[in-house]
Amino acid sequence: MIPWIPKDLSRIPSPSILVCQNIVEQNIREMIRISGNASRLRPHVKTHKTPQIVEQHLKLGISKFKCATTSEAKMLSQSGAPDILIAYPIVGPSLDEYKSLILKYPNTKFSLTCDSVAHLKKLDALGESINVFLDIDVGMGRTGCQISDARDIIKSIRNSYNLKLCGIHAYDGHIHDSDLIARQFKVEKYLPALKDLISNVESSQGNIEIVCGGSPTFEILAKNTDFVLSPGTTVLWDAGYSHLFPELQFKIGAVVLARVIHTNGNSSTLDMGTKAVASEMAPPRVTFPNNKDTTYLGQSEEHMMISTKEPMKLGQEVIAVPWHICPTVALHDKLWPVENGEIISPWQVSARTRNF
Repeated sequence: MIPWIPKDLSRIPSPSILVCQNIVEQNIREMIRISGNASRLRPHVKTHKTPQIVEQHLKLGISKFKCATTSEAKMLSQSGAPDILIAYPIVGPSLDEYKSLILKYPNTKFSLTCDSVAHLKKLDALGESINVFLDIDVGMGRTGCQISDARDIIKSIRNSYNLKLCGIHAYDGHIHDSDLIARQFKVEKYLPALKDLISNVESSQGNIEIVCGGSPTFEILAKNTDFVLSPGTTVLWDAGYSHLFPELQFKIGAVVLARVIHTNGNSSTLDMGTKAVASEMAPPRVTFPNNKDTTYLGQSEEHMMISTKEPMKLGQEVIAVPWHICPTVALHDKLWPVENGEIISPWQVSARTRNF
């Protein structure tokens, strides 16, 4: 059961996302507890993309944030975030968008990740002072340079008039074993080489910020007190991470509201297709905490077909917990916040668009 769902949802359209403000705050506080101090957090906003949730972070003392797009960086800037890292190698027109941000918000510290000399040249060509985090590939194989190539890239940063090395970024998104010991083993496998690199860099230029990990390795990496941690999913949580990482004490803070639009005996159709729930996961893509006897039958763009032990009624409200909340939020233009058991004015998911 999801205890915070309001009794009266009659005025809320479906499919929609409901978010519990109290649970969001509890999850942020749990993030601070695990890290030991709000200053050790740089949460990723790609999960929620929403100014009001950024404001909840700020009120609890978190001042550094991570994001993936210039739209997210813009949302953070407008929300008053003082320190923003775009952990994505932006190119093309996004570079001009980034430049406009740093000029418009001179009191905000902006930084970018970089993983090659070629990318450094594009950043240098902006003609502005750019804060750089060297992105290290610790096994995911997505972005980031090999540690063996780091020295040449660092040399290029130091030789540039416009670029300043501010930190090292290492994301281990390939580590998502449900078994905690297996996760710890994989983290410990890459840490020695990473720490050697950090030591070499700091011996030549002093302390830099080390941003490491995501949600699955959050609690493991928190033991390294010099690291800044960047979980994202933790703020809303979802069915996938609840299932995979039961030792993490975060709570479900967001659900999808759907309704029955067709019935035929024990079979029903919901207005919750792949345009309402992220579809990159294997079906059923959601769980039904208030309807445990539900069996998934199929899904299309606007519909989900299910069967239940007891027949459902036309128009019946159904609560679903997404398996992956981050891309699910990106499918909706607003969130419906719940405060003390009541729905309040909706929040715009202002950073979901790619338009700057």
